Amino acid sequence: MVTASISVISSIIIIVMILRSKKKLSETFHSITFGISLTNILLSVALSFGPILSPKGISTASPIKALGNQLTCNAQGFFYMIGASAGPLYAISLQLFFLLGIKYSISTKDITKKVEPFLHGVPILFGLIAGILPLAFESSNPVGYPSYYIVEYPFGCQGSICTRGNKVNPRLL
Repeated sequence: MVTASISVISSIIIIVMILRSKKKLSETFHSITFGISLTNILLSVALSFGPILSPKGISTASPIKALGNQLTCNAQGFFYMIGASAGPLYAISLQLFFLLGIKYSISTKDITKKVEPFLHGVPILFGLIAGILPLAFESSNPVGYPSYYIVEYPFGCQGSICTRGNKVNPRLL
């Protein structure tokens, strides 16, 4: 929880530095770094709360007591899944940006016009899908401290007494 909080502060500093720069988000490098920082904030905020936002009465495999409800659990799982899926895709976008510029000598102007929409679109779209689908199927559940993931039932829950995750096909997990 401590390192996640430090990560949030660091990402906020990067965002502020980008927004205070002369070129702001007009450069592809700045906009991709902004996206990486924003998704890192979403993931780190979800992680910084740890099991605190899990519903009361759910075993969290942590000495920290669960104080939340199903709504806070869903929100934490939503932000966790967006950050955990869109963040690495934004890192790939940054690598592709440098690959196109350095290896293939494509101008920044051409990258901005032709490729940049995909460098943002893929991480954002995939992140939203990864965040929304588990909510729709009630499968974003705590899997032990400190994370959430797409699982049939919450950590420590026995299938016959659980109500969440009934819409999930366990063979797809």
